[in-house]
Amino acid sequence: MSSAITSLTHLWTRIECRFDRELAMADHVATDAAQPVGALRVKLGLDAPAVDLIVALATPAVEPSATSRWRDHFDNRSPRVDDLVAALACSPQDERALREALLPSSPLVASGVVTLNGNDSMLHGQREVRIDDRVVAYFAGQDAIDRRLFEVATQHRALPHAFDLEAATQLERALKLPGPIVIEGAARTGKVTAAVAAIVAMGGAAITIDIAALLAGDDPAGRLALARRETVLGNTTLVLRAASWEDSWPIGVRRSILGMLESGVAVLAVREGQSMPRTLGGVRRIKVAMPDVATQVVMWRSILGDVAEIEQVCARYPLPPGDIMIAATEVRAETTLAGRTPGLGDLLVAARVQLRQRLGDVAELVSTQLSMTDVVLRDDVAARVRELVDAVRLRDQVMVEWGFAEKLPYGRSISALLSGPPGTGKTMVATVIGKQLGLEVFRVDLSK
Repeated sequence: MSSAITSLTHLWTRIECRFDRELAMADHVATDAAQPVGALRVKLGLDAPAVDLIVALATPAVEPSATSRWRDHFDNRSPRVDDLVAALACSPQDERALREALLPSSPLVASGVVTLNGNDSMLHGQREVRIDDRVVAYFAGQDAIDRRLFEVATQHRALPHAFDLEAATQLERALKLPGPIVIEGAARTGKVTAAVAAIVAMGGAAITIDIAALLAGDDPAGRLALARRETVLGNTTLVLRAASWEDSWPIGVRRSILGMLESGVAVLAVREGQSMPRTLGGVRRIKVAMPDVATQVVMWRSILGDVAEIEQVCARYPLPPGDIMIAATEVRAETTLAGRTPGLGDLLVAARVQLRQRLGDVAELVSTQLSMTDVVLRDDVAARVRELVDAVRLRDQVMVEWGFAEKLPYGRSISALLSGPPGTGKTMVATVIGKQLGLEVFRVDLSK
């Protein structure tokens, strides 16, 4: 039996005697702040009668002897508010405290730890009192998230293999201060990963939730309420992920997200934070940018180790952290299964797969069997093509080693416009350039 269950059943023995009226003056249960019940008491600011209440509701679900006594006392039915008050109150003061603890606005009920069944037209004393299975599991020392969140949420308790250290450090500092936090950055630049790293580094657990998946399922507002309850049951922070804030989201979802951001139990990761509601005051916006080549190399090596070819792959395929984690993990799994060391071919294939997945249906991969010696160009055009190839090959040397990246805050990309009538070889030249550089060439359908 776990220490959490042992502690819970020990508390139950102090409560059980109250079912015998001659022992009705028994002391309130004492709680250890290191145990789940005590931790919840501190977090919600519960008084002694409220703690008695949750112990009385939770213990019969994990302790057979308590289950039998519970059923006998309440005639095999769920207790109502009046029933619990009558069973647990040792004084008029206790009765008042217990009834207050079971009001809809009380911390115990508002947090979802205890639920009241029945409609609002019923007398409060006649409403059934229940404790959810997830809460019982928490009191028993189990930390898995509510199963109703499995489709839309993931729990994280360990540091990610690779993340943006600077962004994670900024977020860690921000989490120590009150106020809403929004993390911004392009798709798959590692916003969520940096948030998870910051939360775990502070000794907590993170739960990531995909808002799109949440809205596509049943009862999104209800699931958000379950997610918020997870922050009450443990040292947990939610990381909510969305492409952008949308005023078209259901009002209940918007209110819930805003409430969680304002209370500091959640952070929001979006591509840009300009659209955040003005009602969300004092927002701290942390921006996550595409990592440089050196950082990308570190991220690959954090998963694969010191593979020599990683630098070549990063120079050819600069990927955001999210893609690097997926690609490197796949390479490690495949090569470990085959019993060999990762090579350049493995890394290139994995990187290409991520690139193709990001382009989706808007682009088509094109290739050629020709080489530059097969292309006939005027001397001036051939010189421009060679210049373009050299610019790509030497880009990192010029930008990073020579320090030009610091002088050019924007406009660092290399672009070329090939113009001419149909059939003059524009696409052929582009594919030959790509082949010479060892890069894929994608033909993009602008109509898509």
